[in-house]
Amino acid sequence: MTAPPLAPCGEPALRLPGLRLLRHVAAASLGDVYLAVRESDGLPLAVKVLQLGGRTRPVHLERLLREHALLAAVDHPNVIRIHAAGRVEDRAWLAREYFERGDLRCELGRALAPHRVHALAIQLARALQAIHAAGIVHGDLAPQNVMLRSDGSVVLSDFGIARPLDGDCGVVVPAAAPERIGTPFYLSPEQARGEAVRPASDLYSLGVMLHEMLTGARPFQADSLELLLARHQTAPAPRLPASQSEWQPILDRLMAKQPPDRYPGATALLADLARLAQPSAQPGWG
Repeated sequence: MTAPPLAPCGEPALRLPGLRLLRHVAAASLGDVYLAVRESDGLPLAVKVLQLGGRTRPVHLERLLREHALLAAVDHPNVIRIHAAGRVEDRAWLAREYFERGDLRCELGRALAPHRVHALAIQLARALQAIHAAGIVHGDLAPQNVMLRSDGSVVLSDFGIARPLDGDCGVVVPAAAPERIGTPFYLSPEQARGEAVRPASDLYSLGVMLHEMLTGARPFQADSLELLLARHQTAPAPRLPASQSEWQPILDRLMAKQPPDRYPGATALLADLARLAQPSAQPGWG
């Protein structure tokens, strides 16, 4: 595989073992992101680089190290793969799969075709099934963290705030002070209250995304963050159009306000998706 064409901009001065950095892609909360190629085979990779010290907060390094440690336990086609990681002088770095097509946001803003929604729901449910089985809660399932491969398949990404499960109670113990982690439009009710997250929290966020894929709009809108979080905690899942009524029981269960009222896990969700008719099915990923 070869790297995509690049505008000439010079090679970054930073050197990482086994990688050739091609260009700066973005500045992110965890530092800078570069497009690179693996020198051994030319595989394109996205490399997060975090400069240590200075204004870098310890939590940023913690998130980078956590992402690497957690994903080492997961090998699934719908979960992002970390290819390498390390430290060079005053920098920590993480090399992962590169996605030329970007993330799922580029498909949203309109109702997706039924077969595409079905394919996306299955792939994301499989990704959750894999990480939950590995004892991981993502905690921030949102369109910007769902990456698109060139064949249209999707990959769950960005595990910077993911947490390992407590083996005894099946939830992630919250920080000493309550904290809201995640993207507000897709936040579960328990996350909105600053409580512990759990696999059911990821399932709620998937339900919010499913509504957006089906209708082209997020289920809850508000003029303030406080009102938005209140709607996640109290407002029922919106009714779908009659033409999409077969999805309503799945949506209602995913977006139930109390975690025990949601699916017991992604496996049960996959069973319902398998029973759901797939109208206008097309070969491939849709």
